[in-house]
Amino acid sequence: MKRNYLLIAFTMAVVLVGSALAAPAKHSTKMAGDLRISGTVVSSSASELVISSKVKGKAEQETFVLNPQTKTGGSLTNGERVVVHYKSENGQKVATMVSAHKMMAAKSTKSK
Repeated sequence: MKRNYLLIAFTMAVVLVGSALAAPAKHSTKMAGDLRISGTVVSSSASELVISSKVKGKAEQETFVLNPQTKTGGSLTNGERVVVHYKSENGQKVATMVSAHKMMAAKSTKSK
């Protein structure tokens, strides 16, 4: 019985230490080898996308390389909200997928 408690305690300690050591990227989420960030388009061209995102309350700009393999959904116009999936290659952030999300205008609460 005491042995079972020791085994459970050891297992829990390993899980806690492992999760503490697995620190995530500063403002990105890692999903299946792909990183993800959301923000607002600052500028875009055929080969580059710059977005502004908030990190710990401060606005930061991130630059991503766009290539023929980059999948895009929606328009990448200035001010548009986007989610960028990317990977790091040779010191650059290479976008694998960019999804634009139109901001919905707030519905009027006035009654007729």
